[in-house]
Amino acid sequence: MKINRKEQFKILCSNVKSIRTSAKIGVEEMAQKLGITVSELEAIESGVIPESVTVEILFRINTHFGIHPKNMFDPINL
Repeated sequence: MKINRKEQFKILCSNVKSIRTSAKIGVEEMAQKLGITVSELEAIESGVIPESVTVEILFRINTHFGIHPKNMFDPINL
């Protein structure tokens, strides 16, 4: 079954929060690692990707957490 774009974004947002909580880091530290503001991170974790957030966030997740960008659109079991 193919997942539509809206569902992929929902999974991505959920994965960002899961990564942060599994790493036991706060929103400030996570935002810093991803190169975004705390408010942008909070928006992502609530299911909204701000227009100011670019695809670069996926590469930063890969750098800091070792998760390949394409895997961010699949549910992550941490």
